[in-house]
Amino acid sequence: MASNIPTPTANVEQIEKVHGFTATGYEALTGNQDFFTLRTLVPILANGQDVSADFPGAFSTAVLVGDATTQLNLDVLVETISLRAQPVIMSLASVTRETLSSITDLPAEADDGDGFDTVYTLRFSVEHADAWEDGTLLLQALDAAVGNFVWNNPSATPANNVAVTRSATMPVA
Repeated sequence: MASNIPTPTANVEQIEKVHGFTATGYEALTGNQDFFTLRTLVPILANGQDVSADFPGAFSTAVLVGDATTQLNLDVLVETISLRAQPVIMSLASVTRETLSSITDLPAEADDGDGFDTVYTLRFSVEHADAWEDGTLLLQALDAAVGNFVWNNPSATPANNVAVTRSATMPVA
């Protein structure tokens, strides 16, 4: 049985125009952005993120390839940040190997066995001014979250494994 319904043909005009006109994409961020840098000893690599090529040589306790556990840590972190404000800009976690004496914002007690610690850094921005104030509220929320983040608990092992700083502009690596 033949149908009188026309068969649509995909062409550029049909794809770009809806009811005869096009809409251009427009996104705007306001000036109410707060920028944060979070540093932690807890591995927060995305599942499959591999930074091992950045660190030639072997050190057994450093996590340099993301897996389900590091992804869970990252998910807990992003969910906690999103409790008060949605992140609008977020970096991938970067990894640095730092000498124990150079780490001043984190406890240098999780030595990887070679005099260095592996520090994971995440930079992000939220569009709600003062949502996390100077970062202390975020630290308190992370400490209470289900996960491996510890702040202001000297009896935990390792103690205080996360630090947050707020800045006026997006920090660069």
